[in-house]
Formats: sequence, structure tokens, C-alpha cells
Amino acid sequence: MPLDGSLGTTNAARATVTIEYSATDRSYTVTTDGRSQTFRPADIDAARSSAAATVYIRTNGGTADVLTLTKPGTSGRLTYQYVAGGFWERTVSGATSTSGSVDGFAYGVETPDAALPRSGTANYGIDLIGVMGYPNSAPSPLAGRGTLYVDFAKGSIVITGEADGGTTFNGTATIASASNNFSGRFEYYSLGSMTGQIDGRFFGPGAQEVGAAWHVKNNGGNAAAGIILGRKNPDTPVNSDFVNIANSQFFENSGVILKATYANGSNNSSNKLTQASDFLVHYDAGYKSYTIVAGDKAEFFGPDRVPDNAAPGSHWTKGIGTTRSTLQFLNGGTHVTGARYVFTDGDATSSFVTSNFFIYGFPTANADIVRSGTSFFKSSIAGSMTDQGYDSLLDIAGPGVIQVNFATGAIDIRGAFDIVYRPITGPRAVGNGSYTGTAQLASSANSFTGSIELAASDTYRGDLSGRFYGPAGKELGAIFKASDSGGDVAAGTITASLDPSANASTKALADLTETTVFISSKAQAGITVDQPSGRQFSLGPPSVSRTGLQPRITYDPQTGSYIVREFGGDHQDQLLETLRFGTADRDTAASDAKFDVFNVASGNTTHRISLLRPGAGNPAIQLTYASFIGLVSKTVEGAPINRDTTRYSYFALGTPTAETLMPRSGTGTYNGLATGYGTVRGIGFAEYDISGTSKLSVNFTSLATQLDLTLAGRNLADGTNFNFGDFIFNGALGYSLVDGQRLNQISMGLKRDTLPPGSSGDAFGHLYGPAGQEHVTPFGMQVRGADGSETVIGGVAYGKRD
Repeated sequence: MPLDGSLGTTNAARATVTIEYSATDRSYTVTTDGRSQTFRPADIDAARSSAAATVYIRTNGGTADVLTLTKPGTSGRLTYQYVAGGFWERTVSGATSTSGSVDGFAYGVETPDAALPRSGTANYGIDLIGVMGYPNSAPSPLAGRGTLYVDFAKGSIVITGEADGGTTFNGTATIASASNNFSGRFEYYSLGSMTGQIDGRFFGPGAQEVGAAWHVKNNGGNAAAGIILGRKNPDTPVNSDFVNIANSQFFENSGVILKATYANGSNNSSNKLTQASDFLVHYDAGYKSYTIVAGDKAEFFGPDRVPDNAAPGSHWTKGIGTTRSTLQFLNGGTHVTGARYVFTDGDATSSFVTSNFFIYGFPTANADIVRSGTSFFKSSIAGSMTDQGYDSLLDIAGPGVIQVNFATGAIDIRGAFDIVYRPITGPRAVGNGSYTGTAQLASSANSFTGSIELAASDTYRGDLSGRFYGPAGKELGAIFKASDSGGDVAAGTITASLDPSANASTKALADLTETTVFISSKAQAGITVDQPSGRQFSLGPPSVSRTGLQPRITYDPQTGSYIVREFGGDHQDQLLETLRFGTADRDTAASDAKFDVFNVASGNTTHRISLLRPGAGNPAIQLTYASFIGLVSKTVEGAPINRDTTRYSYFALGTPTAETLMPRSGTGTYNGLATGYGTVRGIGFAEYDISGTSKLSVNFTSLATQLDLTLAGRNLADGTNFNFGDFIFNGALGYSLVDGQRLNQISMGLKRDTLPPGSSGDAFGHLYGPAGQEHVTPFGMQVRGADGSETVIGGVAYGKRD
């Protein structure tokens, strides 16, 4: 360092140091980089020595050499049985400047190459000693403590720790495949990140201790170097899930890498590829930090790297120079987690993105994999894709359902996803898509492989692989990679948890064995008859349940009973009515192959219920996953009200198809029937039993829907027939969160351009079945006639896809 106050220079680099001990005169000779010095007992400085280290000092003119060697011991800081550490400091004082060097080294009784463990894991409590050099001030000592974790089977090492003063250090290294030495990257976090290298080996006959030398520097002219020494800690308990992850642990699994280059200022992407890669994840319980080893990169993410507005423990990010690294947990459950480690860099013309997706957790033992029966899992997909229309990766995320036949090993995967673009101005949705896949579970191992297809603006096809996690394989995780015909690529993770309700919309009504609550939709019309005049009044425009809490129908297949619950109030969330009926209420004489009929009385109200019979035996229409209830409720009110009210209600019955199982492209036509009740008020008043045909058209790409009805009626008073004509409802297919599930819904309004003013109508229903093969859509309308008449119809349309 110049003595005139100008800035000096610092540097840190790897060096080869040898230390030789002479038993004859008990001297130590240290040699490195063309320099050598011998230190004898007479050079010991007792004042500077301590219980942990011996200090030797030699001076020759303006040159001072200081050697510090740790003392042997079996416990405590710095004192070890098989490994020792040393520092040789040389200071040269001149007329205009002072220069110096510090060489740190670890030495001792090395573990023989053949004795180094090649299986299992271990952790070592370590001491860090070093020196920090500055361009504008004298060097300062460094000291700290931490842990070195090693997976001997993989040859991987992870280092985490904290230096005095609160700064942190970390590193990763790889053990040589046939010898006792390791090397890797090292980071010391002080005044920003300082990065460099670490080299070391294990000591003792059974690798009881460890020692290594490290060096780091940054672009600000600071540099540091030192050593770590450590001894093996007792084995720690292994975590069993992510709920109580109290111990540090290695997690190993495979992953996939997506790479792309983006030209600055344009949407052009190039050098796009996906490839499989081994990943290593280490969690440090003491520091609540993660170290990720992905291919040729390894990075440490500590809790101090959480960005603003991020949930703690879910997202870490850091930037060094032109690079930026992010670790994000995407999806998962109690025993498996999907994550993404993204590394970006750039120059004046391009940005380079490497997105690493991986799954880690607590795999199910091979012997614990179930080998019989079929199970359903609710799943989640998370990943990224390239698209030539965008200047960065697009994120994909969405729910799904996975069916596993453990007897045959067949796995069926399907779901939906949203596509999100994340420019600097903020994220925005730019589309959606669906995915399907099949895989085969290995016959004697916990692993499966298969194929996947993602359908969005383009179709990406590729492969996937994964395994089951947790007790008895109650969760699963997989990684996938795919590409389209134009060279764009996609990659990501899929995680899933066992959930019997995941297949609710795939079960035939006749196959239900457990009590099931159906989310329904309803249309209602009716009349009021004043007594004793007999004057008849419509109840007004028919109501269609399309807002608030939809009706719920509980079905118990063991007893054959039903409970219908209806809601109302200002917010449509108050329970207003409950109707119960079952096998004991069945009217055998009135029932037939089309409908089961039930009669129930409650106070001054009688209910007549008609339930469309599902299955192949229905001569009118064969629905498998859906049905409906037609309810006629007559309430007689005596004096002083003197009024009879009859309500005709139509309830959809079934579990609507989940968004994850819905088609995302193409069109569907559902031909079927319509049933209902209507009134016509003109010169007189008439009631009609409505029947007819229906056709629902769905565009799964644009989500547009149309319901065509052709309706006729039979006069309930004289039996004459009346042709009501054709009606059209237009609307859209959508999805909403109901009882924790994203279910499809069809919402439409009456097309009124060919009808007289004042006409109105609504239809609200759902698609049913594993891929939306059936529909039940209650509808209601009020149509004004050119002659001043008024027609009111409430009913239900139902059919199945052609």
C-alpha cells in the first residue's frame, strides 16, 4: 500500500503451499510461490500465542514473517485431532510503500483415497479463519462458524456459515471420483458478494475431519482468503415432511433445463433448448437457507435475499453485475415441492435465460408403492415456454387431475393452464391452454415415464418423468420438457396430492357409492290462484339461479335419499328451503323407465318430484353423468289469504366438469330434449306442460355458446297442443370457483332481436362428465306478444355431445 495515501491493490488467488516439519529441531518450513521460510521454536512469540494457536515471528530488515499454526485437540474451536490450519504472513516495509502477503493452508493426516466414504451423508461443524484486504486500509482478520454438508454418494458438498459481525459465507464443491480432494465455488458476503474458489480434502482414517483453503474477491478491489477446519457432527434425524422441516438435509432429484436467448428490443428468440439435468437441493435448518446445484451452476439463497412483496420462504433473488438469480417454489404439498431456479445474464445485444425446473421431497420407498386399485390426484402444473411473439419466457400455471391405475401402472394426466407474460410494466394474462399426458409406473420401482402434450396457440409435445412421494405414495411429482414444430420449447413441473374428489365429475351417477353433494342450477316458474274466484296469475318472470350461492343437492346412494337446499336473501346466501325425499316416498305407479316419481307432503305444501333416470335403460335419452329434478310444489293457504300457489322448479343434478378436464379447442354439439312449464296470458289464461328439442353448441376455443330450443306445449286444462316456436340463447362458457373447485358454467341470455320489445330470458347450466360430454341447462323466459299477450316459460334443456 502506498504511504502517500493513494489507493493500493489487493488480490486473492489459489496457491500451492507445502509445510514440512523437522523432528530434529522441531522446525516448520513453509514454501509457496518461489518463497520459503523456516520457523524454529526460538521464533515463538509467547505473548501472541494462545491455547488454540502458536505464533512464530522472524524479522530481517524491513521484512517480517509471521507463521500461525493451530494446536491439536479433540474439542473446541480451532483445535483438531487430524487437521490443522496455518497462515504465513509476510510484510515488506519500504520507503514509499508497504506490501504483504497472507497464505492460508490446511494440512494434517489425510484420509486415504480408498478409505474415503462413497455412500451416505454427513455434516461437519467448521471454523472459518481468514483475512480481508482493502485497497484503502490495512487488512482485517476474519473469523466465523458454520457447517459443511456432504453427500458422499453424489460427491457433493454444501457449505453455509456466518462470520463474526453478521456477514455470511457459503460454498459448493464436488469430491473427485477417485481421490480425496474437492474443489468448488465459495462466496463471502461482505460489502456485497465476493466470489472465488475453495479447495480441500478430508482428514483422519475415516474422514472424521475436514480442511480447505478459500479465496474470494469482488469488482470493488476487495479480496479475502482463508481456511476452514471442521470435525464431523453426530448424525441428525431425518425430516419426514415439509410441515416440520427441523433438520438440515440434502434432497436429490432430477430436473429439466430450459435455455433461450432474446435479442434486445425485439421478440426474436434463439438458441432455444430443453435438456434433462441432475439437481441437488440442500436445506440448512440453522440458516433457513437453500443451496441449489444445477448442472455446472451452484448458488446459495439465504433468507436475506427475499425480495419486496414476496412471501417469506417462497422466493429468493439476487443480482451480481449483469446477472440475476432467482429461486422460486412453484407448487407442491406436504411431501413434494416443485421449484424453479432462474439464471439470467446479458450484454449490449442479448439476454440469456436459463430456467431450471426441479422436483424434490420425500420419495416413497419402492416397497411402499401401492400395486392395486385406482386413485385420483388433484394436480398443479407450473412452467415456462418460449413463443416468438414475446421478448421473454411465458409462465404457465394451472390445475389438473391425474388418474393412476396402480394395478396396471397406467397414469393419465390432464389439466388446464393460464399463460402469463411478465414485462417490466407488470404481469398480464395472454392466453390459456390445456395439457394431457400418459405415463407408465415401473413394475418394481418408484418411477414413471411417459409423454405430455400442451395445447395453446401452438402444440408442444415432449416427455415427462417422476415418482411418488410420502407414505404410500399419496403425492407425486414430475418434470416435463416439450417443443413445437416451430422450435419453441416448454418445461416445468407437475405436483399432485391424493384427493378422491378429484374424479367427482368422471363418475357415472349409477356408480356413486358415497354421499355426494352436487352443485346445482335451477329455473322456476309458477302461478297463483285466488280462491274462491279462481283468478289465475303468473308468478312473474321465471327465475334462473345464476348469481349467489347455487342450490345444493345431497345424494346418499346407500339409502337412496336426496336433500335439496335452496338459498336466497339479499346476497343469495341464506338457506331458505330444504326438501328431503327418498326411496320410501317413491310413487311406484307413476314411475317409469324415464322418470322416478316421488311424493312428499310438508305442512300445507305437497311436492311431486320427477327425477330423470340416468343410464342406458332410459328410452328418451341416455345420460351417464347428469340428470335433473323436476319439482312441482303446491301450497294451499286458507283464510284469510285464500290463495293456492304452484311452483315448477327444475334442478340440474351432477358434478360439473372441472376446468382441468375441459376441452380447450374445437367445437361440440349437444343434441337433446327440453322439459318445462309455461303460461300464456292473453284474452284468457292457460297453463302448459312444455316439451321439445334442444341443441347446445359450444366453441371450446372462443368459449362462445348457443342454445337452440324448439318448444311445444300441452294445455293442462283441455289437452290441446300449442306450438311455442323456436328460441335462441347466446352466451359463453366460463369457469368459477365453487366450493374450492374451478368448475365450468354456461351463462346465456335470450336472443331478442326477432322478439317483441320487453321480452327477456336467461339460461344457466353446466357441462358434465370426464370431458364435458353432457349438459343440463335450466332456462327461463318471458316473451311479449305483438297482440299484448305474455308467455312465461321455465324449464330445463339437457343432452349429450354428438
